[in-house]
Amino acid sequence: MNSTIETILNRRSIRNFKDEQISDEDLHTILECASYAPSGMNMQSYGFVAIQNEEIMHELVDKCMQIRNISTSPFYGAPTVILVFGDETINTYVKDASTAIENMHLAATALNLGACWINCTDDLFKSELGNSLREKLEIPEKYKCVGSLAIGKIEGEYPKAKPRKENIIKIIK
Repeated sequence: MNSTIETILNRRSIRNFKDEQISDEDLHTILECASYAPSGMNMQSYGFVAIQNEEIMHELVDKCMQIRNISTSPFYGAPTVILVFGDETINTYVKDASTAIENMHLAATALNLGACWINCTDDLFKSELGNSLREKLEIPEKYKCVGSLAIGKIEGEYPKAKPRKENIIKIIK
């Protein structure tokens, strides 16, 4: 089977990570793959902030837990979180950023890393609670958070695919 198709079919959302940082090389590869995601009219409306700093990670986790009113990290202990933003002045920014998240997820899978798409960050950066973090990370107002990706080395067994829903594909000739 083609390795790209195999990676797509094997991709899973990982929610158990080792307490060990990913390599700089892997991080740069994942971010490069994000920057090659398709975008409307090639406007490349996306932007990325990779967080590995423990202090900033703690602040991000704490604020996301507050915004979601939960008591555990929404990032499942991943040592790296990549925030994905889109330039709201470009009408395809949500779609563009979403393709970049998927590119990163597939790249992480190809590198034998785990990843999970996390949505609490878009709620955080829409709120007053996220403003101080936005300022600290120097993210311009026109960039809206579309989501984030938790990335790390996989702890435990790699999950099997859940059954696919039936009747979701229709081919008309």
